[in-house]
Amino acid sequence: MAAEEADAAEAPDARPSGSPLMDSVRAHQEAFGCAVAGRDVESAVRAILDLDQELQAWSRDTLQSDELDRGRAALRARVVRLGQLAEGGARDPRQVLGPFVEAVLGIRAEARADGRWHDADVARDRLTNLGVEVRDGPNGTEWVLTGEPGKRPC
Repeated sequence: MAAEEADAAEAPDARPSGSPLMDSVRAHQEAFGCAVAGRDVESAVRAILDLDQELQAWSRDTLQSDELDRGRAALRARVVRLGQLAEGGARDPRQVLGPFVEAVLGIRAEARADGRWHDADVARDRLTNLGVEVRDGPNGTEWVLTGEPGKRPC
């Protein structure tokens, strides 16, 4: 299940409720979403724990509604998203892959300098097959992650 689908499946109703609890749940969800988008695990964990604390405080209230259940569903969705982030790794993929890509690009540059065009093309194609697009330009060679191995961006 994609991260967005997990959020939608367990998110509280998006319509304005006028409920302080649901407003707080939405605020914690937004904080969590920003943290995950920024690959900030510490802030994501803080948003989850703050939401848990909020739900604990509300559980002592005698209010009879489904809001606590909806809040807990939001909390559980955040834990799932954090697990997905942890599974893929929170570090920027460019930082992790950069040294390896740069090493292959160095070999490619040497092959090009020696006129070994086939070898240079093989190096580029192998990077492309791993989801790295190589762009040669007047300022040198740059690379970008396409997100999908074997697929070039439009």
